[in-house]
Amino acid sequence: MKNTLNLYAAFLQFTLKCYPNKHEYVNEILGDASAYCSSNETAIDDDCQLYISKFLTHPLETMANIILTMNEYPNLIKYLRFKRKRDVAKHITKAITKGNIDLTN
Repeated sequence: MKNTLNLYAAFLQFTLKCYPNKHEYVNEILGDASAYCSSNETAIDDDCQLYISKFLTHPLETMANIILTMNEYPNLIKYLRFKRKRDVAKHITKAITKGNIDLTN
């Protein structure tokens, strides 16, 4: 499972570099990773938790304001334990404050 999650993370980084304006591509990769986690939920150990949290924080650097509107982003967060969810929430908060992003809701 770790290898597959690592592959999804590499594909996400590639997509963010090559297609920075194609937000639907990122959402699709997040959806595929979420579906993979759903079908392998019992195999999500601590190492997989780390990969998922890294996977969720990668897009924040370039698209923090858009990532929160993607419907697949929260679907992937639900596979994290509380501590990892908290860490991802910290990254989201930092990305929003660093980018001076106005939140409307």
